[in-house]
Amino acid sequence: MNQSERRASRRFPLQQHATLSYRNNGPREISAMTENASIAGVLLLADSAIAEGSQVEVTILLQGDGIAHAIRLHGAGKVVRVHERHPGKFNIAVGYDHPLAEA
Repeated sequence: MNQSERRASRRFPLQQHATLSYRNNGPREISAMTENASIAGVLLLADSAIAEGSQVEVTILLQGDGIAHAIRLHGAGKVVRVHERHPGKFNIAVGYDHPLAEA
């Protein structure tokens, strides 16, 4: 079975700024860029890794052409996969507990 057949929902390309908030000996926050998203989760590119299984909050700021004002989406979920894409850059896949909602 290939990767796309295992996915619960279709992914769409999306390049927007995002923030991941989590706890690791206190509150932490890292900036990231979305690569693709679905109703069930998001794939991000960040300068730091977060441990698989970590509970995170994701905030995505939608802005750009065709968007009159920035829209802030917020959700919570779990880090399901982390992969070092190249030195100092990490793909972080987050599966949502609930779909994103406007914050």
